[in-house]
Amino acid sequence: MASAERLLELYRTRGLRIATAESCTGGMIAAALTDVAGSSDVFERGFVTYSNEAKQELVAVPPAILTRHGAVSAETAEAMARGALARSRADVAISVTGVAGPGGGSTEKPVGLVWFGVARKGAAVCTECRLFSGDRATIRRAAVERALELLAGAVAVPTMSVSVATYLGKRVVGIDFSGAQNAGKLIWIAEGTIGDMGQFVLKSCKTALDRLGCSKERTVVLAALADWIAQQGPVVIGCDFPFSLPFQLISQTSWHAFARAFQAHYPNARAFQKACHSVANHKEHKRIADRVAKTPMSPYNERLFHQTYAGIAHVLAPLIGRAAIAPFDEVDPDKPLIVETCPASSLKALGIEHRQYKQSKKDKAAECRQGRIRIVESLIARRLVLVPGALRERIIADKGGDALDSVIAALGAIAALPQMARRVGYDQPVEGWVYYVTPDGVMSSQP
Repeated sequence: MASAERLLELYRTRGLRIATAESCTGGMIAAALTDVAGSSDVFERGFVTYSNEAKQELVAVPPAILTRHGAVSAETAEAMARGALARSRADVAISVTGVAGPGGGSTEKPVGLVWFGVARKGAAVCTECRLFSGDRATIRRAAVERALELLAGAVAVPTMSVSVATYLGKRVVGIDFSGAQNAGKLIWIAEGTIGDMGQFVLKSCKTALDRLGCSKERTVVLAALADWIAQQGPVVIGCDFPFSLPFQLISQTSWHAFARAFQAHYPNARAFQKACHSVANHKEHKRIADRVAKTPMSPYNERLFHQTYAGIAHVLAPLIGRAAIAPFDEVDPDKPLIVETCPASSLKALGIEHRQYKQSKKDKAAECRQGRIRIVESLIARRLVLVPGALRERIIADKGGDALDSVIAALGAIAALPQMARRVGYDQPVEGWVYYVTPDGVMSSQP
């Protein structure tokens, strides 16, 4: 395998060694590496941990992780990679666990779902999921190929594509979205630039009503928002709404076909939610990306379905061809780049307390204001944002927390840029991906 030969040479020139921990591939990654003559100076050892007992005994996967999350999960992949590194003399370890089929799949973990873990000495363990298609042999081969790519990426010098580099020092926008009837008052748009340290330098934060100068009525403001986005040129825009649905609910083979047919298939938001519940047998499924990012709810949850419907039908679908929509389109330096973000996922990953910053009628105003202050100060202290004093007060004064969410959505947009260069995500052509911020300031596949 040519890719294995290149990988071995890459590690050889760096004086690094590899260990593997394999479940669904049953040693195929180790075989691909050791099929190459002279691989012993790079390949240190391999663990085939097909059963849960083997995972516990050979690479020290805690029983509690297997009980709570199952063998096919980010948590298990992470523990396998960490254990393989700890129980070997390797510098980098790769793990793989998945459902190769033809049986064993479920609604939540379908056949073709594979989790990978990559551990390197002195670095955090990263995980990634892929949803491969085909028969058992095809899925296993695809998993091996992806594992070799991840091993190469673990030691490669990070580079940024020219198209992504176009955005550095230029504009970034965060949009806290709403599908409510008075969307013009509830949608907030944060605008700024990407600073030298990758931080968000806030320049403006306004409601859509103020920024776009249009009616507050939903149909009008959403059409104006789509047109405004299309006219922005090379800017990265983070939008806080689901771009797609769980794959079980989509009949089209591509996201573009799904989005174009969306409004014709679902004439209104309530019909959309009812159809989702009907197909899902009244269960609320999440996308794989939702589970990775730990988003709060399903795209068709009672609290979110209006937002999902309005975003796909009235913003994304009209922007097809006028903007690059991640991860479905290639980055185009002449068009806006639109990414799905989730402020709650970023705050969770950063470990910032966020349970009480959006004020409702039942909440105490002073406590919610303190919650917003705490979040803003945490983001500033971590050097993720630069906020002028007047804008700081405007963000904190917004009782609904929507102004603050638009700023965090902009952070998710910035965090997405390196992933555009490395094409982080998974082979699921319709579900999409959620980009969010982690403690090191970038989005990660690691939940």
